[in-house]
Amino acid sequence: MQAVKDRVDTLERVLQEYISQSNAIMERTEADTRALKEDTRVFKDEMRLFREDTQAFKDEMRLFREDTQAFKEEMRVYRDDTQAFKEEMRVYRDDTQAFKDEMRLYRDDTQAFKNEMRLYRESTELLDEHTKASIEHIQAAVERMEAETLAFKGEMREQLRERNREWAGVARKLGTLVEDLIAPAVRPALKKYFGIEPEFMAIRPCKRVAGEDYEVDVLCVCKQEVVLVEAKSSLRPVHIDELLEKILLFDKFFPEYAGRRAIPILATVVFPAEVLAYATRKRVYAMAFREWEYMDILNHEEIGG
Repeated sequence: MQAVKDRVDTLERVLQEYISQSNAIMERTEADTRALKEDTRVFKDEMRLFREDTQAFKDEMRLFREDTQAFKEEMRVYRDDTQAFKEEMRVYRDDTQAFKDEMRLYRDDTQAFKNEMRLYRESTELLDEHTKASIEHIQAAVERMEAETLAFKGEMREQLRERNREWAGVARKLGTLVEDLIAPAVRPALKKYFGIEPEFMAIRPCKRVAGEDYEVDVLCVCKQEVVLVEAKSSLRPVHIDELLEKILLFDKFFPEYAGRRAIPILATVVFPAEVLAYATRKRVYAMAFREWEYMDILNHEEIGG
């Protein structure tokens, strides 16, 4: 009996240790879960602050464009005023010359009248010199203003390039390259280079036919054309071949647009030279930043419309 009792005591002790260890594990698990929830809440707060900062940056750029437009309008008014002043000076010089011509008709009159005319001519010449000096001063001011405006435009262009670089980096990190950079540039590029306007435009449309899926980053449907745009953050030649394969399969998944001319466009932030050359050989249009100033089709002239 004593042996049985000892075994029961041993089992009770082991059971108590197991229960204690299980409770400790559960407490650690609950603590880890609470820590994970707190980390998730902090991450969400950081993302919300990031979106707010991004919106503030967009608002600042909108105000900057408005200020720039106001400055351009002031410059236009200033140039108009300067042109009007120049026109008045031209009329004045014409009138002065006409008066001098009339005075030459009276050179045979009395010497006293000639002396008076000489004094008048001297006064007129002095006035001409003063007028010329004023015009030179105004021209110098205009040239200085034009030089400052040119320098200002250069600074704005560099700021635009830097903003585009930063915006492209943000879009890459957030995975919004298509929505933020590529899709807004497609419509103006089609109008500029092909003279067409999309009747229907969709971002990442997806269709499933006979168990197969088909998706393209941007689809534009025009009267006689369909435009397929694929966007990549990092380009390789194989992406060009994949886009051409999608062109071949397009009518199968979108039979309602069959028979329309297909225009393939591969878009990114910066197009490597070797990939650009390969795209041109394959007659695939390449869209990227042109000198970091604006999104543009880089090889339309080589391929044609």
